[in-house]
Amino acid sequence: MACASLALLGCSTMARDLLQFNQQAFFKRVNQGVERGATEVFDNKIVEKEWAGWLERAFAHTQTHNSLLYLLVNGIQDNRFVQPVTKYGLDLVETAFTSKAVEQASGQMIYDVLCKEPRVVRAAYELCCWYVQDQRAIDLASQIMCNVHLRSDVCDIMSWQVACGSFDGVQTDEFRVATYNGGLNAILNPAVGQSAKHAYVFRPLANTMTLGLYNSVINQPSAQ
Repeated sequence: MACASLALLGCSTMARDLLQFNQQAFFKRVNQGVERGATEVFDNKIVEKEWAGWLERAFAHTQTHNSLLYLLVNGIQDNRFVQPVTKYGLDLVETAFTSKAVEQASGQMIYDVLCKEPRVVRAAYELCCWYVQDQRAIDLASQIMCNVHLRSDVCDIMSWQVACGSFDGVQTDEFRVATYNGGLNAILNPAVGQSAKHAYVFRPLANTMTLGLYNSVINQPSAQ
């Protein structure tokens, strides 16, 4: 009877302990303990020194080099590696070239190098001067222009383009306004008015009154 009572008491105590057990708190304390232990181990100078020495010996070992070389050679030749890497490279290039940030950065880099760098500008200027002043370049450019523009088909097309462009330009309001302003300014110019008056009024009248002697006298120095 006494043994049964003790057994019942022990079961009751165990049941009470199980009811009071908090599983999440227990796992939290275990994780914290493992974390502290790992941190203390890896922060230990002796462990750090031994770990660095082991890595140095491992990476410097000939067998490691041979294994890595074998892995790279066989991995590069394996289609399971080639196909994903090829797709990744194509996607990377496509993304880079279609990216606005890359486009802006490339444009800014080209502008900085070609336009804002004095050495590049000076070298480009000297190259252009040397090129356009070289007689071989002049002769070659002249020959190319003759061969291209003197062809019958090219000449016809260019003549048609010039004629159409001239006709279209004459029909525009801008041309009419510019022509009107130019003619009006010429008419209102005192020098033009004086020249027109002398040429069309005074000179014919003087020539008529002198029976043609005025023109003879005026034109005599030019004839001599």
